[in-house]
Parts: sequence; structure tokens; C-alpha cells
Amino acid sequence: MKKIKYFLVIVLVLVTVWMFLFNSSADTSWPEAGKTLTIIVNYRAGNSHDMMVRTLQPYLSDELGIDIIVENVIGASGLLGLRQVLNIPSDGYTWVTWSLPKHDTESVMTAEGKEPFYSFEDFIPIGSTNPDTHMIVVPADSPFNNMQELIDYAKDHPKELLFAGTGTYPGVSGMIWEDIQDKTGAEFEFVPYGGGTPEVATAMLGGHADVATLGLTISYKNYVLTGKFKALAIASNVRNANAPDLPTIPEALGVELEEFTGKVIRIVMIKGDTPEAIIKRCQDAFKIAAENPEFIERYKSTGNTYEYVSPEEINAARLPLIEFFKTKL
Repeated sequence: MKKIKYFLVIVLVLVTVWMFLFNSSADTSWPEAGKTLTIIVNYRAGNSHDMMVRTLQPYLSDELGIDIIVENVIGASGLLGLRQVLNIPSDGYTWVTWSLPKHDTESVMTAEGKEPFYSFEDFIPIGSTNPDTHMIVVPADSPFNNMQELIDYAKDHPKELLFAGTGTYPGVSGMIWEDIQDKTGAEFEFVPYGGGTPEVATAMLGGHADVATLGLTISYKNYVLTGKFKALAIASNVRNANAPDLPTIPEALGVELEEFTGKVIRIVMIKGDTPEAIIKRCQDAFKIAAENPEFIERYKSTGNTYEYVSPEEINAARLPLIEFFKTKL
């Protein structure tokens, strides 16, 4: 009996050592030399997601020691790229961009009211360098000079004004549109654009929309300070240091928005069933690249405001949003 016990102990020790060596090997053998990592961007070239990824690309490549290519997969407000990634092996060599709140909320309720094809757990955050807040803008020659004038007109002329935004509800633009309508009684006709900020800005400049929401960090510099658009307010309950003169919605209209309205984080994700060691390696590489002073300088030069956001901070923002939308089902 004692011999059997000793034998079992020896076997257990050998198995433990083997598992330790296997896991250690998994930590250091990825990525394999000669492999290529693909980052799928769910929006057009020039979009804020695209700028974040393409600016980060060479620094990530240096950190991981492999080539990285960026592929724009456009369609269904970013959902086409997510669907494509779900059908790719979970080996860590394919990442995808993600927009909070759009893609988190669509894992609970879709714009068409259909069953979501993915769940919250299907994707895990690698990191972000671009949390953002949206603002409400009108063309430079618009008769509206503040939010109250805009709202008063929309109340008197329901559905006459075209309200442009990125993606369908429940994305950030759709949430702003719905929340402002609910709180003020104004009625706008929402026009979603799947191509992101460039497409919304083009629609505004072409006279195809009367009002729009745009991400503050790049659009304030490129469109407001250049005189192309007038910014009426920030879609938030608190002022933003990047545009300190812009009034909040409570200041402009006397009503408070929901906690999640107007906030967006542009994220890079990996498949949720990727081995843990690989996920950790990807997250660490992203952080090192994102905190490289040369990257930060180059990224800021694109007009974006830089802030590294960790996977833990991203999930802290995602989970309450998911719970909020579950109450609406």
C-alpha cells in the first residue's frame, strides 16, 4: 500500500512539473517567429479607431517582434468585423477594434431587435489609448447658436431636423439622440452613418444633416476650431478639459443625461477563448507600446487626446453598461 502511495505522489509531482514547464513554454513561445498579426478595424481609414491602431502599429510590431497588418472591414456599424473574428482560430494572431458602448450594448440588444450573434464574454479587452466624449455640433451657417434654440425648434417642428450620428442605436450617437429627446420632448429624425466620424462630417459639410454628434478629442480641433462646425454643447453632465468652454447638457438645457450617455472608449479586443498566457502577452505588449513616448507624441499630432486605458478600467466601464441595458429588455 505504501509503495502505491509513493508511486502516486511521484506521478503527481511529475505531472505538476510537466504542467509548469508547458505553461512556461506557452508564455515565451508566443508569438512564433515569421507569424503575422492582423488587427481588424471595423471602420473606414481615417476613423479614430483606425488612427489609434495605425499609429500604434510599428511600436506593437517592435515589441512583439513580428509583422502587423491593419485591415479595414467595413459594414453593419462594425459588426461585420466582429463576426469575421469569431470564425478565426483563437491563437492570438487576430485582434479587432471595438466601440464602447456600441458593441457592448449590441451583445444585449441589437438595433433590429434580433438575437445578438455574440456575447459579452466572446471578447476580452487588450487596451485603449482613446477614451472620448461626444459633442453636439451644427453647420457653421446654422441658425442655431445654442442648444435651447435647437431644442425649441425641434419641439415646434417634430422630425424635421436630421440628426446624424455614427452607427445605429444603441451606439453612442443613438443614445445621445434618444436621451435628449426623452429629457426635452424634442423630436429629431436620426440618420445613422456606419463609416464613423469622416462619414458624419462629410454629411454635415454636404448639407445632408442639420445636427450631429462627433467625438470631441479629434473633431473639436479639426472641425470646430477650424470654423467648419459650431459646437453647441458637450453630451455629458460634466465639462471636459479638452473643450472647457463648451457647456454641458445640464448647463445648456437644465436636464441631466443618463450616466452612460455621450461616453465612448475605442478599444482593441481579442477573442475571449484565447489562451490566458497569450492574452496576457498581448495586453502587456499593448501597454508597453502605448506608453512609448514616441508613440504618444505621434498620436497626439493626429489631433487625438491620449490616455492609456487598461483592460481592468475598460471592464469597469463595460459591466455597468451591460447591466443597464439588461434592464431595458
